[in-house]
Amino acid sequence: MDVEFTSRKLMLRGGELDLVVVRDISEEVRPKPLEDTAGMQAIEIQLRETQQRYREVVENAVFGIFQSTPDGRYLNANPAMAEMLGYASPQELIASIHDISEQVYVDPACRERFKKQVEQQGMVKNFECQAYRKDGSRIWLSATLRAVFKGGVVVEYHGMNEDITQRKLLEEQLQATQKMEALGHLSVGVAHEFNNVLNVITGYSELLQTNLPSGKEHRYAAEISKAGLRAAALTRQLLVFSRQQVIQPVLLDLNEAIREWHATMLPLLLNHKIHAHLKLSSDLAWVKIDLGQIGQILMNLAINARDAMPHGGQLTIETANVELDESYARSNKYLPPGSYVMLSFSDNGCGMDADTRARVFDPFFTTKVPGKGTGLGMSTVFGIVKQNSGYIVVESELNSGASFKIYFPPTQDHTLTDASPSRKKRVLPFGLTPCVANPSRPEIS
Repeated sequence: MDVEFTSRKLMLRGGELDLVVVRDISEEVRPKPLEDTAGMQAIEIQLRETQQRYREVVENAVFGIFQSTPDGRYLNANPAMAEMLGYASPQELIASIHDISEQVYVDPACRERFKKQVEQQGMVKNFECQAYRKDGSRIWLSATLRAVFKGGVVVEYHGMNEDITQRKLLEEQLQATQKMEALGHLSVGVAHEFNNVLNVITGYSELLQTNLPSGKEHRYAAEISKAGLRAAALTRQLLVFSRQQVIQPVLLDLNEAIREWHATMLPLLLNHKIHAHLKLSSDLAWVKIDLGQIGQILMNLAINARDAMPHGGQLTIETANVELDESYARSNKYLPPGSYVMLSFSDNGCGMDADTRARVFDPFFTTKVPGKGTGLGMSTVFGIVKQNSGYIVVESELNSGASFKIYFPPTQDHTLTDASPSRKKRVLPFGLTPCVANPSRPEIS
């Protein structure tokens, strides 16, 4: 029990008297229950609602939100972050990633640079880097990160990632397009001016041949004329690259054209150490392409493969109907997903490094010694493919061969049969008598 003592002196006639009063104050000092119970409940409800809204914002965010440790582990992640990296759930992402630098970053040194900036500045915005998805494909991320310090030491990172893959691809496409357009304009100007000079050279050389008797001088004039014609062919290749050449697309069965070319033209291009193998789809859709240009594609790709295998090797020419999904399109720059007719040339030759792959379609770029190549073969292929609404993808590593895959849109009129008059009247681009392709014909080597 709690009591309160109060004392005072009283002055009486007979003297002084001490008066002591004792009072029970237990009820007064006992803790009182909260009087505003309803108000406190309202605050708790509001707090729960705020937390729920925060969770919904994080869970439904279109950007990847995460918390991670300096040593490279995810502590928390939202669904968008998991989906961005190809995982089914945040829980799977957190459980699967034990080292962000090695498992997520394409270039582990990139994360170290990122961490250093964050530690120095406290926050870094819009840091761009490439990351691996669960399936091994690559995406571009733009990251904003804040460091959490404790005692002057970073203990956590709180960040947000945005998938900028499409933006990066569009930027690369724009840069490549601008480069190719600039080279195309230059090529057109050079081709026309050069052609005017060649007309004079070839014209006068022919006059000399007409007026000179047979003999040494006549042979000299003939050689001048031949050189002029070869140079004129180079100008035509420049016009192909710049897409200024007039084309006449027709319905074409690639299999039939390849078989004829394989039997007649390819043996003249390859040496006996290179073995060519055809792997042609039996139900290949038709394409619409210029007849003369398909021969140029086949010839230039074959020469490129031959030069990559000076000591011999295997060349595989393949056709197929393919359906490219978003994942493949994402990993191959500006190739849209959809249905295509694929023409593939693969060799097991010397391959290419990254710098060579980046320039393989540039006109006048060649890895051959001076005098052994013009550098126009692959740029011609690129120009023809683009002129016929196609796409070309290069897959190659140094000392591991190369594969050139061309994707043409299939023609909408794919109902023609072997008995179709249109099929019987077609002519091949090699000046050969057309043969009727047999869909059941087996693969040939």
